Amino acid sequence: MGVAVSRYSELSSNELLMRFCSSEVICPNDPFWNQLLAFNINPPASAEEQLMFDGSTESLLQKFLQNNPQTGNLGSLVQVFITRATELLAAPNSDNVMLAWQTFNALFVIRAVSKYLVEMVPEYELCRHLDVQAERRVGNGPVESREGLDNTPSQETSPSPLASPTPDVIEPHTSPKLTGTESRVEMLIDALIGLIIDVPVTDNTYYLHLECINTMLVLMSVYMFAGVHGQTRLVDTSLIYRTLFQGRYGMHAPLLVKTLLNNLSSMLAAPPNMFGAHAGGGSLLINLACKYLLSPSS
Repeated sequence: MGVAVSRYSELSSNELLMRFCSSEVICPNDPFWNQLLAFNINPPASAEEQLMFDGSTESLLQKFLQNNPQTGNLGSLVQVFITRATELLAAPNSDNVMLAWQTFNALFVIRAVSKYLVEMVPEYELCRHLDVQAERRVGNGPVESREGLDNTPSQETSPSPLASPTPDVIEPHTSPKLTGTESRVEMLIDALIGLIIDVPVTDNTYYLHLECINTMLVLMSVYMFAGVHGQTRLVDTSLIYRTLFQGRYGMHAPLLVKTLLNNLSSMLAAPPNMFGAHAGGGSLLINLACKYLLSPSS
């Protein structure tokens, strides 16, 4: 997006966001993600600001809704987020401001897109958007056909017991980043829970924790829009709810609840600035990183 976004009105004309929402396939290891995620933005802090943000991004998200079933760019972004989250969890110092900043930025974009999808399409369509595996490119050349690439043993595995059958849903193609039959919804939720439980709340990670919780709430809000999309008994059939409350993920519930209650009882005040940013100047470390990530050679 750039080093800083001072006004939400700038988002609709941002070249990097336009590329993300376009018909271009962007692989998870593309340097594009370093540029897209090198931004400083203040998330909406009120209903009025949220309405302004939604209005500024609506035209981009409409294009995204049309193009993502072919590009799979949202799934690529989720894989980028999971990579950043894994690096943060494995870092000797989980208070690393750079890793926390990059992970937050990736998750902020995921939440904004997921919120739009939750409001516009049924839950199974949201899951499909996350699991799309676009055609793979050969180097910088043309797009390579799926035929011949997908004839792998992984295609013969049985479907996930968490997945609810939907007759009109086309099975997503297996991603090289996915193991077994685990969907990106499951992987995303697993990463969110891991960050909430294992990363301590500090001035450098406070807003990342907040973004993790907000993203979980957005995913769970599919229940609020079930009636709009003509879905009934969604709690019984929802992949998101079944991922959270059943299977191996259910084992994390006691520790997750304990962590959330401990954080609530601590009543830590929100840091006055995000990721060490100072009024007017921003964070020196993050500003230097932005300039490096946005340079042509990065």
